[in-house]
Amino acid sequence: MVRIAEIKDMRNVYKLICELEQQRLPYAQFISIYKDQLENPWYFCFVAEINGEIVGILNLRIENQLRHVQKVAEITEFVVKDGFRSLGIGKRLLSWQKKTIVCN
Repeated sequence: MVRIAEIKDMRNVYKLICELEQQRLPYAQFISIYKDQLENPWYFCFVAEINGEIVGILNLRIENQLRHVQKVAEITEFVVKDGFRSLGIGKRLLSWQKKTIVCN
């Protein structure tokens, strides 16, 4: 299942971002940024779950870009948990966000 991330997902999203960056990031700073992004209408974080476990995330922002002269959705983080790769999870995250995000 793919859905929009919630505050309750913070710890699991943090773990996946640390896996992506291959280091432990400062958790207090992560919490602050995660909460800010969840409240910001121009950021979207999608999570993929299998049997209640978050196994992938796709985080993006929408902004006006000069070179495109319009709003553009830009993926900022995209990771699937080790051991769950090559199962089509990334493809589901990408296709779900395209159906969900509408740039006006």
